[in-house]
Amino acid sequence: MGFILAKLSNIPFKWWIYVGGVCGSFLGEWLFVTRKAKRKHKHSA
Repeated sequence: MGFILAKLSNIPFKWWIYVGGVCGSFLGEWLFVTRKAKRKHKHSA
């Protein structure tokens, strides 16, 4: 586990921002889709 953390700590800060932004956008989209799906059960494009 310590080895993995050491490897991760070598990643530049801009990569953390990039990964965080991508994960955040995916998470936000997923939450929006699931919330919309719960409200109306019909799946229409």
